[in-house]
Amino acid sequence: MDRDRLIKYLRNGIGVAATSGFIPKGMPGFDSLAVRGYSYNPKLAAKLLAEAGFPEGKGMGEVTLNTTTTYKDLIEFIQGQLTAVGIKVKIDVSPSASLRDLMSKNSVNFFRGSWLADYGDGENFLSMFYSKNKVPYGPNYTAFYNKEFDELFEKSYYEADNEKRFELYRKMDQIVMDYAPVVPLFYDQSVVMLQNNISGYSFNPLSLMILKRIKKK
Repeated sequence: MDRDRLIKYLRNGIGVAATSGFIPKGMPGFDSLAVRGYSYNPKLAAKLLAEAGFPEGKGMGEVTLNTTTTYKDLIEFIQGQLTAVGIKVKIDVSPSASLRDLMSKNSVNFFRGSWLADYGDGENFLSMFYSKNKVPYGPNYTAFYNKEFDELFEKSYYEADNEKRFELYRKMDQIVMDYAPVVPLFYDQSVVMLQNNISGYSFNPLSLMILKRIKKK
């Protein structure tokens, strides 16, 4: 999927192409060089599809992509990108509450989702792939299970050194990318508009409005 094109035309240029894992840019532990994600490469996609036994998508069944009306334009873009390499995609639009209910029961195989951290640490993103967090007990909506990932995740609980913990995060993030329970599209960005007489506004990974250092001239 051409993430740069998606950001340019569907998000007015706001966002960063997610090519380096699930932990987003700006979050402690992010490293664009250490974690190899997915980039736009239709030739490689066609090659992998052929190696899987579906050259140009021949013999492959239709894939259903679940979404809500709010994200229909984004989903139609993804549909077009997948169709271009031979993957036939049907879009199933549901009310938000209905889709959340289906996701909580692991009743959908392919869906659009987003994640905003509850606190500023990469662990909050990786918790979505810890097997004991499988819904309805936690946020593991993909039912991902990997023994090595779980061991690293539990080890990170007891690592007090930040750099060593971030290294564990990057190893886990790479496992997620290698097994592909999710395909990250973009890392979100925030736009804040201020009057000329306002200064001291700071940005943070949680998009919290912190007014402690705000000054008005």
